[in-house]
Amino acid sequence: MRLLSLPEDVLLLILSLLEKHDLAAVACCCRRFRNLSTVDCVWRRLARSALHAPFSLLPWLLLHADRLYVSQASDVVSYGLRRDGRFARRPLAIHRHPAAHHGVPKPFPDVCRFLVFDDEAVIAGCSDGTLRVHGPSGKLRALVQGHDQEISSLDTRPGVLLSGSRDHTAKVWSLAKGAVAKCLLTVPVGDRVWSVGFNPTKSSFVTGSACLQNSSPLKVWDLERGDMLGTLGVGFRHGASVMGLMYESPATLLSWGHDTYIRLWDTRVSMRQCVQRWEEPHDSALYCVQSDRNNLLVSGSAYYGVVRLWDKRQTRCLHMFSLSSPVSSPVYSLALGTAHLYAAIARYVILLDFK
Repeated sequence: MRLLSLPEDVLLLILSLLEKHDLAAVACCCRRFRNLSTVDCVWRRLARSALHAPFSLLPWLLLHADRLYVSQASDVVSYGLRRDGRFARRPLAIHRHPAAHHGVPKPFPDVCRFLVFDDEAVIAGCSDGTLRVHGPSGKLRALVQGHDQEISSLDTRPGVLLSGSRDHTAKVWSLAKGAVAKCLLTVPVGDRVWSVGFNPTKSSFVTGSACLQNSSPLKVWDLERGDMLGTLGVGFRHGASVMGLMYESPATLLSWGHDTYIRLWDTRVSMRQCVQRWEEPHDSALYCVQSDRNNLLVSGSAYYGVVRLWDKRQTRCLHMFSLSSPVSSPVYSLALGTAHLYAAIARYVILLDFK
């Protein structure tokens, strides 16, 4: 077949122009077309057309000191915060893709996830698999091809960075001076990685995957050798993606995702069963969760723009906020401060004051 003799990048470009029913038909032709039809860039145009947002990808929020950081397509923008929680219209810094400074035509790769470290420096993981390290003022310090596909999650501890990607791998990177963005370890997870998290002791890390290849999407890995130490939980249904996870202590971990549950794990008690769980009442996937590391949890759901407040000592939510009226939108990201909560929906960042 002459079509299959074309270079892979040309085939991907052709497939990206097809509609979803055509892609489904092409995937049935042969093994190679099936594999090519699952690559992210093939579905990017269709995914963007299905979103309500003006963003190229889902907006992401992060609070650090007195700044609110927001991802906007290929940029990460930081805003100063006032005492009432509002942020100034004029940004303090814009951490931009380097090509934007040299007149290169758009589009630039979108920022999928980012984090702040080392006195307001920014690390951004992008849709083309690149990692960008910016200084506090926005100046680029390093740019590396970290993964083959979109970087879906990041975490950091002093001196090291952890990244997870849709290319089925997780990688550990150096953040030491003179060796910034040097890869120290690559772990083949065997499934699309949606979330990663360092154990606070820096002896291990956890990956949360799409649960398409294995019975458990949560795997624990040794940080030095890259060996799998075990899995968390059993009996997850196929496709129960873990969209996010968060360590609260060296032994306790929160996870959430498409199966509508927030789970609390305590490895001192059991690796097979979570010690507590909270269910989203509307049977909606949970995109984001924040914790005060005490008794408060805040969750954002995939439908209806709903934010819920939970008390870990109870099974039912304490309060619900509907943010997306009159247009329905998922809650893509949350940032929790001591007195304020910021929520990113399709067209807005919404401030909730808890005073």
